[in-house]
Amino acid sequence: DEDHLLPVSIAKQLEYDTLVIGFDRFIKIVSKRGVLKPTRKLRSEITFDFELQDAVCLPDSVLGFHSHGLQVSLLVLFIQQ
Repeated sequence: DEDHLLPVSIAKQLEYDTLVIGFDRFIKIVSKRGVLKPTRKLRSEITFDFELQDAVCLPDSVLGFHSHGLQVSLLVLFIQQ
């Protein structure tokens, strides 16, 4: 059904079994089956302040690009011990 499809604009492979999907203002880290992949150390969802045109994944962050620049969002969760 076309009404339930996400307007995906970014799709990249992060690891063998992990994909980065971008749409609107959101980045989601998912398995190959499309299920969110939450872990204790990494965020599985990131929201940006603008509609994404592209994204670059670094080991600890995601760079989200728009027509006038970029925004950095940390992927790593900082856990207090």
